[in-house]
Amino acid sequence: MSDAAQQIEPEVALLPALPMERSAARAVVGLRLAIADLDAQRADLYEQGDTDSLLVGLAALKTLIRDLRTLEQTTEDNAAELMGTQQRRTITIPLVGTFERKRKTSRKAWQHAELARAVVEQAMAEDRVQHPLDVLDVLMESAGIGYWRVEPLRAHGFTVDEWCEESVEGYGVKITADTK
Repeated sequence: MSDAAQQIEPEVALLPALPMERSAARAVVGLRLAIADLDAQRADLYEQGDTDSLLVGLAALKTLIRDLRTLEQTTEDNAAELMGTQQRRTITIPLVGTFERKRKTSRKAWQHAELARAVVEQAMAEDRVQHPLDVLDVLMESAGIGYWRVEPLRAHGFTVDEWCEESVEGYGVKITADTK
């Protein structure tokens, strides 16, 4: 049995516990079982050295992943809208998790050099920099490649919207706890 199939087994065991009206949940489990089967076929093709078939499968997977991302985004947008209409900030669903409606924010045009300098200056003022190489640790704690990590910046007292252009882009849904 493939690793993918082993990961799905607990979800298949939950199927009898899911209400019939949750047929979407059943469809997702079925899709995951199909993915486990595809993974086994992928392994066979790899063992056979069938590069062309693997590449055809890869192209098909990339299309499927795009379709799934679109479905995921639309589902999240729909759930966030309904949660807002129903004035429900959090919803806990047994065997699934706790969902929280969160504001989506787009941050662009970061002032990278200025913010990096301010982060280092603050770290030095707080005696968090004992050695010149500590500057890297300070920066990497707050910055990623191409973006800044908002929570660490806020934790050190930075007001994020002073360092970038920020715009609200609606609401999303975040799973905040897993009750499986």
